[in-house]
Order: sequence, then C-alpha cells, then structure tokens
Amino acid sequence: ATQKIAAGGKANLNATLKNNNASHRIGSTGGVKAGDDYPYKGQSSGIDRWNFYKGECTSFAAWALNSRMGVNFTNQYKGASRWGNAKNWDNTARAVGVPVYSRPKAGDVAVREGGTFGHVAFVTKVNANGTFEVDEYNYGGGSRYSHRTTSVGTANSQFSSFIRFR
Repeated sequence: ATQKIAAGGKANLNATLKNNNASHRIGSTGGVKAGDDYPYKGQSSGIDRWNFYKGECTSFAAWALNSRMGVNFTNQYKGASRWGNAKNWDNTARAVGVPVYSRPKAGDVAVREGGTFGHVAFVTKVNANGTFEVDEYNYGGGSRYSHRTTSVGTANSQFSSFIRFR
C-alpha cells in the first residue's frame, strides 16, 4: 500500500498503513518533460545540427539531450569519431567514459541493440512497478513521434541498456 503526501504537507497514515511497519520514500521517481516539440517534426531527410539524420531516433535523442538535459551532445560527443547507429550508442558511451546502466532513470537514453540499426529513446519517467516511459521518433518506422510505456528486456519493444549523460 502507498500514500502520497505533497511536499511540505502533513497527513496521518491511511488505514492500510497505520500500525504496520510502514516505510517512506522521500521524493519520487520523478520525470522530465515529455512531448513532441522536436524541431524537425515531419522531416525525414537531411542532416540535423547534431550531425544525425532528421526524423530518426538518434536525431530525436540528440535533440532531447540538448534541449531537455542541457547536454551539448553531437555525433562526435566526447571525442568519439561517430556515435552512429542506435545499436552502437551503448558501446560508444562506454568507450568514451559515459556510464551505461541496466536500469533506467529519467533523463537516460534507452538503447535497444537488436535489428539492423537498433533503436534509442529518451526516458521521461520511471514508474513504481519498474516499467518506464519513453519519448521517441521512428519507432516502427515512419519518422513519427511516440510516447509509450515499456520495460527492460531484449524484445523489439524493450530496451536493455541506459546511457546516463548526467
């Protein structure tokens, strides 16, 4: 059972928690801004200002890192010759000293290595049940935005690595 109490608020424990060995967690799993405010919306050709192809998941993730997290990320971040296709991002991160985890945190870039090119998405929120929400472009093709809830794993709809730029 859980009970949320607003920051600075006061409350008695509800009946399901009262007289039990209740614990508490300060803060929350939080989240970062979600939504389709990508500057290259509707474009599927050409190179963006981060040196990725417009309308692809890598371009969207680069934009999200820059605009939402304040990370000056490009295809040559931290001296990498190229971050390249999504499936390479976790190994490139390790090679240049950016930490990669097996569990997500809001603000991470989620990586799926499977498929021809792999896929990356921007983690906007981690839910209490272990699932997490992502913003992404080109999931399933079509250079379109999507926001969805997913989980850790290796299926085409899941992610197995999480790059923590901050």
